[in-house]
Amino acid sequence: FTLAPWEDRDSKTYQFQSAIPKNTYVAAKIVGRIFTQDSNSDDAIEFTILIRKPLVALGRSLDDEYPTESQVDGVDVGIGTSNKVSRKHVEIEYDDASGTWMVRCAGKNDLVVYGAVGYPSSAVLLTKKDDALMLQNGSMLLVADCLMVFLEPVASFGGPLHEKSVAQTSAKRARLGPSAGSDFVGASHLASARSDLPGHPMPEWMLQMENPKSWTKTDGLTLRKGLLKFGFGRWDRIIDDPSCSRLADKLPQELAAISRRIVAKCIAYSKSPVEKRALQQLLDLPFPGDWSEEQVEMLAELERAEAEKDVKPSDRRKYVRWTRKFRLLKRLCDVVEARKYVLKVLNGEITISLEPPAPWWDARCDADLLQGTYEHGMNNFAGLRADKRLIFNSLCGTADQTNEMDLGSDEDDDEDGDEEKSKSKKSKVGASGKNADDEDDEDDVDEEDDEDGENEKESPQKMEADVPKK
Repeated sequence: FTLAPWEDRDSKTYQFQSAIPKNTYVAAKIVGRIFTQDSNSDDAIEFTILIRKPLVALGRSLDDEYPTESQVDGVDVGIGTSNKVSRKHVEIEYDDASGTWMVRCAGKNDLVVYGAVGYPSSAVLLTKKDDALMLQNGSMLLVADCLMVFLEPVASFGGPLHEKSVAQTSAKRARLGPSAGSDFVGASHLASARSDLPGHPMPEWMLQMENPKSWTKTDGLTLRKGLLKFGFGRWDRIIDDPSCSRLADKLPQELAAISRRIVAKCIAYSKSPVEKRALQQLLDLPFPGDWSEEQVEMLAELERAEAEKDVKPSDRRKYVRWTRKFRLLKRLCDVVEARKYVLKVLNGEITISLEPPAPWWDARCDADLLQGTYEHGMNNFAGLRADKRLIFNSLCGTADQTNEMDLGSDEDDDEDGDEEKSKSKKSKVGASGKNADDEDDEDDVDEEDDEDGENEKESPQKMEADVPKK
């Protein structure tokens, strides 16, 4: 790759035959730098993007500790955490008709392009409404605090596009320490702990996880949301879920390794002996692979000891809430898998004295609610109503598409809503002889954190409004 001089340069466009290089998978690359608030070169983050597919999207970074990780799916690379950068701000796409790379602005704020085709030695302010500009070797892009240079291999090429490849980045971080106290713990940290297990060498998949590019923070957050939707141990279901598509290339052993760490931290934060025992049962489940029972027990001890080192009082509410979800989903899985017990309930052998959520609710609704939640995940009532195998499709019809669960949403809504706030207030007002902290230990559910991106769904009671009166 070469960088053309800015002044008096030849403004011709480097044309490709059949679009992409023949002897290399890299069609072009972008070299960039993200400047910090101090604008000190020592604090800048340098990165290189190797373009390996016809469309690359750039947008806001996940956070300062992961400057090249994007916030949302569909965006390949993060280019800074500035609020002037949209979640999806820049699109660079190869145009077969002209044989060149085009750049367009997809964000709210403008994009400055210097040295585009037709604008030699001049800058162009590109807005979201403007047509795409044609890039050439040496064109520069400026987005907020990020400066990038677009580079092409100056040669004659030909050959098909390697469609399965993706944009790859390599970042050089300056003055960025490890993520202390993060919910997602790096796989290398887990692998190093498991290397101490006697008589059990680290398998190849664990060694692969030591690669920092193997598991990113976004992957960890996606897995956590899948856990809270389907429950611990349902690795195949989590991988197959569309909202967890970025985990498609992960092994069940990898998902189990990261998930066990999350459960261990829930144990560290829980003060209830009942909850601790329930979570410990998850850690005692067989580990995917050829681990013996003794090795699984030793592994659980290491994970619990490791989690105890990283406890923050401010994070307790969050982990208590996750603990209750893990327990509920585990019970649901046990009920669905124990079909004989469900048949006893349906046949009336076990009576349940509970007022139904709607006048038309019957035993078939109970069974379909259990089965549907098992299949579609917690709180996914839109999925239950859309499933024609379940009775809710005929009783209530399908829900609006806007109510469907979107785990990748950028908007953060309260999961438990006013009902949980009311519980918290009642526990403080109605408790005599107990302080607020004790009550909080028993029944505290706060608003969702920014990291917990699940949206509140309509409850079964709301289905009544959609059923025609008989």
